[in-house]
Amino acid sequence: GDKYEAFNCSMGFGGVLGCGLLVDVAGDDLYIARNDEIRFPSAQSAEHNSSMSIGAGFGRRADFLDGHSLNGGFGMVADGGGDDKYSGGVFAIAVGYWGGVGMVYDKAGNDSYTGAWYTIAATAHFAASALVDKAGNDSYTATLNMAIGAAHDYSASSFLEVEGNDRYSAPNLSLGAGNENSIGIFIELAGDDSYSSRGLTLGAAKNAATAPTSLRWYSLCFAMFTDRGGRDSYELKDISPREGEAKDGGAWYHKVTQSPYEKAFGFDGEYPGGPGIR
Repeated sequence: GDKYEAFNCSMGFGGVLGCGLLVDVAGDDLYIARNDEIRFPSAQSAEHNSSMSIGAGFGRRADFLDGHSLNGGFGMVADGGGDDKYSGGVFAIAVGYWGGVGMVYDKAGNDSYTGAWYTIAATAHFAASALVDKAGNDSYTATLNMAIGAAHDYSASSFLEVEGNDRYSAPNLSLGAGNENSIGIFIELAGDDSYSSRGLTLGAAKNAATAPTSLRWYSLCFAMFTDRGGRDSYELKDISPREGEAKDGGAWYHKVTQSPYEKAFGFDGEYPGGPGIR
């Protein structure tokens, strides 16, 4: 197996007008965006590095500086097999920021993914991200916010797990979450899976607008969670209001908290075409 290790802007990183691609065919590999020593403290949490690594596309945000913002590029990690470990701080593992696109594809193996904030298929500000894990018994752990199929501010994130018995430990805004006019999608196709989460999670949306005087009020904010097969367990704490219970074999709908253009739902089980959007 191989070991890839760096602090910042690495392992499939695409900056402005850039494209970064890391391909590893086989082996038990380590992808480490170092978070043990703080050299690049993030704006979200000074206790974690701003990683911008492991399938990351990042642009230059300058709306509050000189006004010369620049869209990010494309970054991707593709792994062909093996029991791999992915870890980072903030903005790590299939992430996009300010017009950037970030992706991770893992074909097989019992893998683990660990990050803090904006991690494991997450985006902010007009960006896109996707993570696909095709097979294996995998674990996904995010500790702070915005993770595992979560998008913020006119962005889109997609997470797809094809098969295996998987474990999820997720924070607020996770597991299919759309925030401030964004689209967050989480899809689990097969396996006996376990979920531990809190807050806006499991198919939940929140629009930034509080009154119909803003264009954001009329912009779609969409989220979807689906687990299509297996016997699943849920350990939930203080999750956002919804109709129906998040449980094995259940279907639930996000309760609108702001704009009626919040559309979000989740379901666990074999619902042909899903339970439908309200």
